[in-house]
Amino acid sequence: EKRTQYSQFTSLLKSNEGLHNAYLDNYVTVFAPSNDAMDAFKGLKDENFILNHMVSSSISQADMGERLTSLMQGHPPIWVRRNQRMITSNLYVNQARVVFTYALESSSGKKQFLYLIDSVLEPLVPSTGKVEDFVDIKAGDLLTKSENYRIGDFSVKKFSERLE
Repeated sequence: EKRTQYSQFTSLLKSNEGLHNAYLDNYVTVFAPSNDAMDAFKGLKDENFILNHMVSSSISQADMGERLTSLMQGHPPIWVRRNQRMITSNLYVNQARVVFTYALESSSGKKQFLYLIDSVLEPLVPSTGKVEDFVDIKAGDLLTKSENYRIGDFSVKKFSERLE
């Protein structure tokens, strides 16, 4: 029943050819956004979108550190955070809350993890699309040249002006 709430991401994986297919029968961790999250996301749902939701090794919740590296070009980080309360504990990757975790095996017997998440993982990427612009993005780049990055309807212009 839970998996049907995540069918759009599964369909995207199956309907697109690309590098992600090479990982699906290997050790991999996949973060699958819900159908509601997929509907709310207005950006491109292309190969980079898919690869940003994948990590090239199988990582259980217990083995997750503070940072994972996505398979997307430039390997943007996926930040891991645990919000622990008295009784419950929530796991977040970037801004998305992990709703459920499945430990799986590929057809060749390799361990995999599927994390069902409540929102899309949106990477901070250069708007140019040039490979060299994806490497080593620093906070200073974002502050001084925010117009060069795809950050949706958000702006850091006022914050940047105050720093000057």
